[in-house]
Amino acid sequence: MMENINRTIKERLARIRRWVDSDQCHRWVAMALVFAEEGLTKIEQPDQLAALQKALLEQIPKTELSSMEET
Repeated sequence: MMENINRTIKERLARIRRWVDSDQCHRWVAMALVFAEEGLTKIEQPDQLAALQKALLEQIPKTELSSMEET
């Protein structure tokens, strides 16, 4: 999902060559995020996110999980 958002932002901002200031940059990124939001799928049952998180964590090997917590 994040790759899709990052790709959309990159595509929308690729033609901009000069930024006046950081406020302008923030406005353009916000605009790109609004555009990217149209392509995202809405989660129908957000109350089940905890169960999804648990299932995903069970799929990650213990060694990877411990190295992720250290960073």
